[in-house]
Amino acid sequence: MVGHWQGLDCAAGKCCPEWQSGEHPKPGYISTTVNSTCACLGALLSSTEVAMHMKFNEFHVLALKSYQHMGIMGVSVYAVGAPECPGTATVLPGGPQLLGNATIDCLWHERMSTAEDEYMRLVPAPAGACIRVNITVLPSPTPRQENKIKFLGFSLY
Repeated sequence: MVGHWQGLDCAAGKCCPEWQSGEHPKPGYISTTVNSTCACLGALLSSTEVAMHMKFNEFHVLALKSYQHMGIMGVSVYAVGAPECPGTATVLPGGPQLLGNATIDCLWHERMSTAEDEYMRLVPAPAGACIRVNITVLPSPTPRQENKIKFLGFSLY
């Protein structure tokens, strides 16, 4: 995974209080609070990282899928400029620009739990922009006893 955590201590819940970090040997970030969003989980990729890694405008999200307890994850990828993007003078007119989003249902009928890669196609980021990824626990359109999501990571191509 590329990117950095902007000095935020997600493991201690300081940047996203409704999220907890998984413990070894089960890494990841977990939330069951519907409508809670965490931007620091997705990291902020610098403009240098964007230029180096975003060659094909592909974004892959790694999430836990399981047959019980799971909910729906929203993923939104934004291009951001100064001042949110450190080290760049690029200003995006109108603020952050949505490059792509997806809804991932982490509940499935297979009788196993596994990390699954979900693919997203992005529009190209403006030159000099950073990328911010927001992960949200979305409400289920049908009632569920639980609505847990577990974000494991992402890759950018």
